[in-house]
Amino acid sequence: MTNSASMNIKAKAYPNPFSSALSVEVLTDLDGQVIFRLYNQAGNLIKMSYWKLVKGNNKILLDSLQNLAKGLYTIEIKNEDSQLLHKFELVKN
Repeated sequence: MTNSASMNIKAKAYPNPFSSALSVEVLTDLDGQVIFRLYNQAGNLIKMSYWKLVKGNNKILLDSLQNLAKGLYTIEIKNEDSQLLHKFELVKN
């Protein structure tokens, strides 16, 4: 991201518990790129993806999660420039 201003976001993830897919709604005040990371209960990185967000509401679908073991997972949303971090604790059923 080339903006010099910090990106502010609000996010929510659903459904919780999830089974094969997870939706994440992100509201941001600037255009920019974020990194989504999904970690298992042991803290191991399971999935990582980069998303380009536009100012306003963004809906992101994380799918192909049906092969994950049941348990607790964490999603991290991070913007490289501002070190923004959002964490969600999610249950895989």
